[in-house]
Amino acid sequence: KLFGYDKDPTEKMDEMHEIDIKLDDSSNSESEASSQNDLDYSPDTISEPPRSIRRITRSRRVVVVLESQEVEKRIDDLHRMSSIALSERNIDEYRIITSLILQILEDETTNE
Repeated sequence: KLFGYDKDPTEKMDEMHEIDIKLDDSSNSESEASSQNDLDYSPDTISEPPRSIRRITRSRRVVVVLESQEVEKRIDDLHRMSSIALSERNIDEYRIITSLILQILEDETTNE
């Protein structure tokens, strides 16, 4: 009897390690599924995403907005997102989005 175990304590550790691996595998498949759901949101759904998903997907949607649209539509979509951030009292997010709008406007005036 070693450390209160009938068997070698390393055997017990191996069993525990196997359980940990099984738990990790199940959590990976869930995270892959949730990231797949995030990709389903396009800029067309910006105004009404489910509340629980808003924070997760908003930064992704900002990137999609910035890469894919003409200037007026980009500014409108970003403005809508900034309004949502402000209504949620998320000041940091509001600052980031409004600074993006300002950057787009500055770039446009420079290009003209």
